Amino acid sequence: LVAGICPGNCAVTSAVYAIDLKRDTAWAIVPGATGAWYAPTGHLLYTGRDGGLFAMEFDAAKLEVTSSAVPLIADVAPGLFTLAANGDAVYTVSQTRRGNSELVWVERYGRVTPFDSTWRAHFEYPALSPDGRIVAVSVRAEATELWLRRQNGAREKVVAPGNANWRPHWTPNSDSIYFVSISSGDDANNPVIRKLPVDLSADAELVFDGPYGLWEAETTPDRKWLIFRADEDGGDSNIRYRSLQGDTTLRPLVVEAGQSTTIALSPNGRWLAYTSDDGSGVRYNVYVAPFPAMTPRRLVSRGGGIEPRWSRDG
Repeated sequence: LVAGICPGNCAVTSAVYAIDLKRDTAWAIVPGATGAWYAPTGHLLYTGRDGGLFAMEFDAAKLEVTSSAVPLIADVAPGLFTLAANGDAVYTVSQTRRGNSELVWVERYGRVTPFDSTWRAHFEYPALSPDGRIVAVSVRAEATELWLRRQNGAREKVVAPGNANWRPHWTPNSDSIYFVSISSGDDANNPVIRKLPVDLSADAELVFDGPYGLWEAETTPDRKWLIFRADEDGGDSNIRYRSLQGDTTLRPLVVEAGQSTTIALSPNGRWLAYTSDDGSGVRYNVYVAPFPAMTPRRLVSRGGGIEPRWSRDG
């Protein structure tokens, strides 16, 4: 058996592993790869982390590669490839290969204008400061970096521990951001929450290192509570909160079978919007519930929805 596996965190590293089910052992055979398929011609096909489809001669009996990699298709998106028994391939074209994205303003009725036409990259999770003066945004390259783009056009990379820094969240007065920081190596499966003043007058501060993988976090307007989403035992993605001072006991908000993600606290701190698949594993919907009681919850979307965001007036 061969499979694409993340030996730590998938945002940092991945590889193709050979798995011997009889001996219950596994070992890496292609580093820096995502997704693997065996072709009846005796080749192992895989996609690279940066895109592209490659092939290597493969001894299926010994689970060993017997040649160097040969590039096949340059613009295959990482992991988004499948092979039919007759050799036909279906794949998704890599967005990175098609060109980087651009940040734009979109008005209420759909008119689009450039935000900074000189800046193109693989952007993720842009967050505009409450005063509208600074954009914090993740830029995915060899590492996932966090950048600040100021009103005067200056761009500054956030210097923080970790091989990936992303999902920024602003404090109400626009003076600091909270973000997820993922280390490399042995700590690649241990994301933490950090806080950084946007004037860069101090180093990033470790706020929370929880027992499970942390993937997004927000604070209440009074900065008393930290709300976060963590992937926990059994693969469930749950939402909890804890005090930022005094008793830091973890308290449940949305703890249920399935995946609960993309938290968004209202500007007044009274309502929490989030998405949940209700354990179906098929379709997400957006819900809103009072914080921290979380009951009754109200369905917002119809026919599926993700990534809720609040207007400034709540």
